[in-house]
Amino acid sequence: MKSGLLLTEKMSAFRPAAKQAKTMGQTQVRRTESVDLAQSLTHVSAAEKNPPTASPLSPSAPTEENQDLMKIPKHPKGHIVRELESLWKTMDGQTFLHMTDTSVLGDIWVQPKSVEPSTTAYVNVCFIEIIVAPHIKSREATCKMSIEDLLKMLYLNDCLQYDAQGTPRLGFDEWISEKTAAFIKAHGVDDATNRSKLCNFIITEDETFSFYPACFNHNLGVFFRKIHYHSYKTSGDGMEGEKIINPSMVKCQATRGKFEYILEARVLPLPEEWKQDGSSTTTEDTTTTGN
Repeated sequence: MKSGLLLTEKMSAFRPAAKQAKTMGQTQVRRTESVDLAQSLTHVSAAEKNPPTASPLSPSAPTEENQDLMKIPKHPKGHIVRELESLWKTMDGQTFLHMTDTSVLGDIWVQPKSVEPSTTAYVNVCFIEIIVAPHIKSREATCKMSIEDLLKMLYLNDCLQYDAQGTPRLGFDEWISEKTAAFIKAHGVDDATNRSKLCNFIITEDETFSFYPACFNHNLGVFFRKIHYHSYKTSGDGMEGEKIINPSMVKCQATRGKFEYILEARVLPLPEEWKQDGSSTTTEDTTTTGN
């Protein structure tokens, strides 16, 4: 890594996996097969055939999200109240990382913790998943995503830190080259082309990488979400102004078809409890996770 890009001091209590990250303490879960046609068509591999015919994202399809809202009576103070178990069940309703720009999942952000070895274009990733609300809820869960998307997520994390330090961003290919060189130095050349092992090395061993970096004073963490590509048409009257690229987002494309989507990064201030034990899960008010 070039000097000045990222501080190389050892991680604080926020470090993930081999870098001594503190975990949530919840039982780890794994995703079941997808029931979401949009996601299945977007990410299905050659071996995954016969996708379902209905999509929970379709306006005409009855969804568990809507049913969840209908079950809970109105809060006397206007809180949006949802069942936490139902939220996690929705997140687990498909094999691949779920899009969260929905009315129910919109508060959920994720952070990769470790990566299982793979020789395919897809990997199983253990995520810390948090619900950003007045009471932060969190858990660990494993789901699948493409290696290319995961690399873009890790790259975006470093880009935000370059920005925070006033350092020009590296190009994606240059960043990959630097991380690969660090991997080879630590583990030799035998697995240098295995990107699943490269990703796990970056997250769990690379001392120049952190989701809680020194340039943020270790008080803020970087989390992510996967969302649809949101476009806003203009009237064409010349009043729309200049198009400005959003530096907190990176565009991704499905491995099959032309479907595009977004990975977005967000820097979150975190409470003192998170620093102490790696979790902000509260035991009180467990259903009031709304705004």
